[in-house]
Order: sequence, then C-alpha cells, then structure tokens
Amino acid sequence: MKTIAWPSQRAVNISPSTIPGEESATDGTRCFDVMVVVLLQKKESHSRFLVLTPADVRVRWAPLKQGRAKRTMTIPKQLGNFSEFEDKWDKIRLPDQ
Repeated sequence: MKTIAWPSQRAVNISPSTIPGEESATDGTRCFDVMVVVLLQKKESHSRFLVLTPADVRVRWAPLKQGRAKRTMTIPKQLGNFSEFEDKWDKIRLPDQ
C-alpha cells in the first residue's frame, strides 16, 4: 500500500525490487501481487483507492534515474488513465483453499 496527499502530491515512489520479474527482485517475499495507492484528499470527506497489478505499475512508472534505487509513478490531478484502476477490488484474489 502506498499513500499520497493527492492532488497536491502526485508522485508514488516504487522500488523495482518489489516488482515480480524485475532483475532486482531477488527476494520473492518482498514482491507485491497487488498495489493499492490511497489518494488522501484532505479537502474531501473520503479518500480514493487505485488497485494496480505489477504489470499495471510497470508500464506506468518513469524510467529509472541514475543514482536512484526507486522509480516514480505520477498520478495526474484528474486521474486521467488511472481512473480505470479506481476501486478495482476484484484484482485482489484470495489463494485457492
């Protein structure tokens, strides 16, 4: 889970080592299956929730900058194409029992 005070803050920092399939993801226990980005709206009565898979994140983050271990994903002020991930709780699946 990541939280930002949106829309005044829009950058979400993500460590590539938490993305399955990335070269730096050597410890599978640190990788996430689903990332929930909580957009804290201080001027509103409720927050907004974006539910993304590693593949959703991978195609939306900025290129890795030299000297940084993390990458950035920027959420636009009006959500833009991120609106397709709002409240998509069905991406969270329980393991087969």
